[in-house]
Amino acid sequence: MNEIWWNPQALHADIIFPANTALERNDLMLNPRDPTIVANKSAMKSFENSKTDFEIFSGLAKKLGFLESFTENRSEMDWIKFIWDKSCQAYTKTYQTKNLILPSFEEFWEKGYFEVPAPRIEKIMFSKFRKDPSKFPLQTPSGKIEISSETISNFKLPDCHSHPYWYEPYEWLGNVNEYPLHLISNQPSHRLHSQLDNAEMSQKSKIHGKEPVMINSKDAAERDINNGDIVMLYNARGRVLAGAKISDNVMPGVVVLSTGAWFDPNYDLNIEMHGNPNVLTKDVGTSSLGQGPTCHTTLVELKKSSN
Repeated sequence: MNEIWWNPQALHADIIFPANTALERNDLMLNPRDPTIVANKSAMKSFENSKTDFEIFSGLAKKLGFLESFTENRSEMDWIKFIWDKSCQAYTKTYQTKNLILPSFEEFWEKGYFEVPAPRIEKIMFSKFRKDPSKFPLQTPSGKIEISSETISNFKLPDCHSHPYWYEPYEWLGNVNEYPLHLISNQPSHRLHSQLDNAEMSQKSKIHGKEPVMINSKDAAERDINNGDIVMLYNARGRVLAGAKISDNVMPGVVVLSTGAWFDPNYDLNIEMHGNPNVLTKDVGTSSLGQGPTCHTTLVELKKSSN
């Protein structure tokens, strides 16, 4: 695998190739929700033995004896220019009636970015269907908006009706078992998912090196927990250590432990040491048809930890 950091994913890999960061390589950057194409220029030399993806896969191709057929005798910058030129051709062909032309690669790379013009007409969902449902039917068996699906009904699934239906979750505060707290694992404000959990901003948010868990003051008082204490969240599936952050921004009966803390298991103690909520959630889908995540249907208990 190609990896930048010595993270849990790398620790589970058999072979690791030291990939470098976006600061160390040339590339094209864009996002389907952002109209800007960016010329990502290397800002520093590769750190130690880290390599670009092109260098890694070219090196593998050379070892396996097909370097020339893999690279087609193009360097990394040759490939970036080739991709840009091909995109220019496709772009011009698609938008030839609108007189929109991408700049040359040299001009783009020198400027550092290109702003794709915004569409003049706002796309309205199902506009043709709304104007003439008979002429422009939807891709459903009836051609109409369907509240109930005969196809799904014919599956005869015990856990999925043919129409929207509320099923009681396997765990929730409406039917509390021995674990009385509802766990919410939200997106963290100090990183993106688990990306850059090792960075300064994410590390500063930790409590004694653990991911903070938000606890209502009433729940904390009942368990003799103070701000900054190391606590253990647990249920029948697993145990997790976290740092107590007492706040009335969360309602009683609910605790909030963000996703993305890098997995750090202690197999001798059978506990996750860093605050990763994945060991507490149940790995089961919303239904045998939908298979959506059910991570927020999780009950836990917590207590002050001696670890």
